Amino acid sequence: MTRLILLKEDYGDTGLYLTNLENNQLEIILKQMLFNDENGVGEGPEDIAKRFYPDNVLTCLGDTQSSETDIITELNYKCVAECSYYGFCEVVNNECNK
Repeated sequence: MTRLILLKEDYGDTGLYLTNLENNQLEIILKQMLFNDENGVGEGPEDIAKRFYPDNVLTCLGDTQSSETDIITELNYKCVAECSYYGFCEVVNNECNK
């Protein structure tokens, strides 16, 4: 099942992704991202996903650094995987918070 998810950082940006990864796989990616941060490895979530799960999809559609930030930050979502200051949240519908 393909779904929209947000990659949220407590002290940073939010990214909108398309994925077919399961929640436990997303948590493994977050743990690797944290490990990379602690060890100065410059590998993003898409690179980690390709390395760990080459037959699956994790594609960034946009982030809060792009010009269309309002829609990303106003989506309804629920957390499905988290690790320290990172979290993946599933977009629960296509309506924005009001």
